[in-house]
This record gives sequence, C-alpha cells and structure tokens, in this order.
Amino acid sequence: MPNPLSAILVQRMVPQEFLGQVYAGIAEVYGGTIREVTTGRILAELVEVGSSLGGHPPAGAAGVADAASRRIIGIATASTALSGLTLAVSTAGFLFLTKRLLAIDARLQEIQKDVKYIRSFLETRQRAELINAMHTLRDAKDAKAESTREQLLIDSRQELGTLSHHYAIQLQEVEDDAVFEAAEEYFSLSALGHAHCTAELGMANTATNDYRRSFETWSEAVTRYAKQHMLKDDPERFLGQRFAEIASVEQIATWMEQFTGQAPAGNWIDELRKRPAATSWWTTKPTAEDQSTVRLLDKLAARKRTMDGYTSQYQRLEERQMRPSEFRAAVDKLRPAELIDGVVVIVDPEPEQKVLGS
Repeated sequence: MPNPLSAILVQRMVPQEFLGQVYAGIAEVYGGTIREVTTGRILAELVEVGSSLGGHPPAGAAGVADAASRRIIGIATASTALSGLTLAVSTAGFLFLTKRLLAIDARLQEIQKDVKYIRSFLETRQRAELINAMHTLRDAKDAKAESTREQLLIDSRQELGTLSHHYAIQLQEVEDDAVFEAAEEYFSLSALGHAHCTAELGMANTATNDYRRSFETWSEAVTRYAKQHMLKDDPERFLGQRFAEIASVEQIATWMEQFTGQAPAGNWIDELRKRPAATSWWTTKPTAEDQSTVRLLDKLAARKRTMDGYTSQYQRLEERQMRPSEFRAAVDKLRPAELIDGVVVIVDPEPEQKVLGS
C-alpha cells in the first residue's frame, strides 16, 4: 500500500530559500509550520516523529543547507518550548495529551502550598473528569473492536466539549495569575482533546471549525487578562533597567504584538519611552512578581502561535481527508535518513517542486 504522504515531498532539510524568507520577514515559523506572513499559506511542515524510526541522518550529510535547516528548527523549538506544546503539531496524539496533563498537574502540585486557590482547583470534579477522559482516550487504541473504539471517542468528545466550556468560563472570571494559568492550561488541553476526538471520528471539517472557535475564545480571554493584569497601564516599565536581564526588546515586541495588536516594527518603542514612568527605570533588581509576569507573558505568546499552528494543521488534515492517526502512521513509515534531529520536514510539491525537483 503506498504511503498516504506520497502526494507531498519529504525533504531532509529546509531549502535555503525558506531560510531567507524567514529572516526577511516574508515567511515565519508558526507552531509546526513555515508559512507566508501575508497570506498564511503553509510552505512547509515540521513533523516530530517517534522513537520507532530510530537511526540518524547519514554521516557527511551536514552542510550549509543542513545547518540552515537546523537553525529554522531551532527557531521553532524556541518559540514553542515555553508553551509546553510539541513542535510538531500535526502528530499530537492521545498519549501526548495524557503526558501533558501529568506535567500540568505536577506544576500545580508544586505551587499549591503558596497559592491557596490552587488546592481547591485541583480538587474540582471537572479536573477528575478531565483525567478520566484523557485516560480513556489513551487506552482507546487497545480496543479490539472498531465499534468500541468509536464509542469511546464519542463519549470522550462529549465530555471534553463540556469541560472546555467550563474552563472557558473560568478564563473569563479568575483574577489571580496562578489560577488563570491553571484554567488556561486545562482549557487548552480539553479543547485540543475535543478537536482531536472529532478528527479521529472522521469529522475533519467540524474539528477544524471547533478548534478555530476554541482558539478565538482562548485568544480573547488571554488578551484581556494580559492587558489588565500584566501589561497594565504602564507597559513602558518593561523597557526599564530592572527588566534588562529578564526581558529582551524582542520579547517585549512580541507581547505588544500579540496582546495589544501593535506591530513589532515602527515607532512603538519611542512611543513607550515618551510616557511618564510610574516607577523608577533604574531599579536594578527585578522582583519575584516581575519574573513571574515575564514568564507568563512569554508562555502565553508562545501558546498563541502554537494554537494557531494547530488550527492550520487541522485544516490541512481536512484538505487531505486524513485522520490524525493516519497521518502519524504515514510519518512513522518515513526513512531515518529523512530526519533532522528527529524532525521530518514536509513540503508541498507546488510551487516548490520547481526548485526542489520531484
């Protein structure tokens, strides 16, 4: 049986012209994709594969283009690491979702002694239901009958849909950073699980639309919270000396773009500099609150890009009429020689085939 990915090219390295486009601002690494800035058209996908492939690229394969591709993959990894999501949004499966839930819970267990509301958050019925739904999905692959697997997916989809609505309300209501972060994590996870169930049930169009709406809900809530509780009325304070060691101008530009709509180019820095500072610019030591704010802003900005990447990926699966598990199975059949540090780069043949060859 031919590999379902035979209609697209698989390259060991990101072509040099993509690297130039990224650095020129024509293209950008977004989630697990490289896409045009103006049109949003996906130029390439970065797919992280499992250990089942094994092996490494052949000796002597590294070169200028290989080094360039590693730089692009490095950009993508850096931009998504803080979000806690995978680089390869295409292949996120139910096991990944379960592991992500365990990581979230471990983080919340660490801070529950310091944040009084977190303990009650951990003890809610909705959290128990989320754990149960994720465990059900993880084990659904072991069902001997397809009808049983399908029923497990249907039941979990219903439960995850209800939970995502619950956590969406939480995102609108909570005012504490730690509790907001917990609600944001659980919402992101339940919304992704819901879309993944839908896609696995063969409802690709519904999955795409559902996840797009979830992303819009998330974006609206996170933008409101970031403006009110983190950027506040004095974002110019981030240009002060006390933030110099924990927040670069590039980070600040990203926050302003993602949460205020101001483009990272232009005179926005000069505009902030003109505003009267509420606090001294020359306080040299950032507070614990400052560090927490920077960490959360970075995380939410990276999450926004990654969730947008998931939206694009579900749309791509819809276009190919493939379930996520089918895409994953196809990727797992690729040869180890087509890997770069465990990452496969998949490029559509048009119009790039004129450059790459078919």
